[in-house]
Amino acid sequence: QRQIGETALNETSSRSHQILRL
Repeated sequence: QRQIGETALNETSSRSHQILRL
């Protein structure tokens, strides 16, 4: 479960970074 949480958080961070770039 911990890995899944980190992956989900990583995806969220990636989306946030993309939004910030836009």
